Amino acid sequence: MGAVPRVLIIERQLKLYQALKDELPASTTILFCYFHILKTLKTQYQFLEKDKPSEYKLITDLPLIDTKEEFQKALDQVSQLKYSNDYHNLIVQKLQSEQDKMTKYAHL
Repeated sequence: MGAVPRVLIIERQLKLYQALKDELPASTTILFCYFHILKTLKTQYQFLEKDKPSEYKLITDLPLIDTKEEFQKALDQVSQLKYSNDYHNLIVQKLQSEQDKMTKYAHL
């Protein structure tokens, strides 16, 4: 095998992540592209954009936050929001569990 990257940034696809993790050495850090996460959040929470713009901004700003502490604080605020479906809780859980793979503030 030739030279391997120290950091690899991919779309947020868990199957791709797992396949690469199994093939690459442990010294390679695999991160999720914040733009892909941002696009997903904007699509999923589009219904808030007009009626609750402050909540929409709070949610869609998550992938753009520069530090882990700021991210955790904002995620705590987002987790307090209540919507009629369970999808919001799933998104919050995924962001919480995958925050070490987010590119904006992950330590390279």
